[in-house]
Amino acid sequence: MKPKFASYLLIAALAGLASWAAFRAGKGHGAVAAMFAAKPSAGTKASQREARERSTVRKVEVSEIRRFMGRNLEDATTEELLEAWELIRSFSKSQVKEGLEITGRAWDGANPNLLALMLYTRWSELDPEPAVKSAQGLPEEGAARTFGGVALWNWVKSDPEAAYLWTKKNEEFAKNCNHDTMIAAMLVTEPVGSALEKAKLLGDEVLRMTMSHFAGAAAGDEEKRAIFIAEAAKLPGEYKDMAVFQMHSDWALDDPEKALSSVEGAFDNEDLKKRAAETIVSAWAKRDPQQALAWLGANPPPNLIEQQASIWKRWVTEMPDSAQLWLSQQGDSPALAETIVRQIQSRQLNQTLGIGGKAARREKEALRQTYRLWAVAKPEQAKEWLKNADPQVVLTLTSSEP
Repeated sequence: MKPKFASYLLIAALAGLASWAAFRAGKGHGAVAAMFAAKPSAGTKASQREARERSTVRKVEVSEIRRFMGRNLEDATTEELLEAWELIRSFSKSQVKEGLEITGRAWDGANPNLLALMLYTRWSELDPEPAVKSAQGLPEEGAARTFGGVALWNWVKSDPEAAYLWTKKNEEFAKNCNHDTMIAAMLVTEPVGSALEKAKLLGDEVLRMTMSHFAGAAAGDEEKRAIFIAEAAKLPGEYKDMAVFQMHSDWALDDPEKALSSVEGAFDNEDLKKRAAETIVSAWAKRDPQQALAWLGANPPPNLIEQQASIWKRWVTEMPDSAQLWLSQQGDSPALAETIVRQIQSRQLNQTLGIGGKAARREKEALRQTYRLWAVAKPEQAKEWLKNADPQVVLTLTSSEP
């Protein structure tokens, strides 16, 4: 079970990661080390861990953990899980290790042993590096990733510099534990400017995830959009375009018309403008094909017919009556009919898994109808195309079966 980004965001919010707000973006040689070194310190990391351990340990017997071992914690209530965690979170390091001997295997069939997972969580709170290294050596399939992910997350929170340096020497394991996701989850608790500055230093994946979060967060708010665009302008070229592209795509989920009107001034590159507009229209058409087609008609791009055909051939398999009515209102356009026929054939040739059932029957009927429109308007051209068409398409066009 791989930890999900949303889970890390929740944990980050609950953990009160104020110390990360004090980081500054380093510059020049050793920038990452400079960034991490800027974290304020209240004594050595070892002394902090010792103090943390002393403050939380109470008089408990590790054997108390046995009373949870007969329960199915996979189906436990929140209260039952909290009861187990309240016990385990009071353990010292020596008690954690004793507890792991009592609970046994880290993995029960297809699932983690939740008591063992809690023990690793506690261990990594007290001394994360040994906990991570121990998890890395677990033999059970999935255990190293799951237990290592929990332990590494606590290490990232308590000592991000040390955790980062360790992951650079253990990149495959860190990737399996979603280390980049953890770092991004930490960064998005900061203001967008400082978060993106740091993300630039921490690799492509961290930058993409951080950027993606802020693009979505800014999409529905005019002030946030302006701030995000200003900060995105400081990113390297391809990332700047990627950030603005995604923000417009997310914005379009709520207000496609306004997002489309903004595209014109958002990109210097004409190809990017075209791609952004097509992406927004395509997503809009999946939710409301009639409105998307109406917008295209009022704002015709150079490839208007290709976009209309692409939207219509999907629409007709889902809402054939509405799609057929729209097509009839286009004046039986032979160019549109030809493009639809060609696109349906291309889809059938290039898609490994075809559509089935009612949608397949509707597509076949749409193919016949649009081919007839084309053949009436331009009979020689349509007849010539049919000679070289895919045999399955020919069979559909020449058969009366649904």
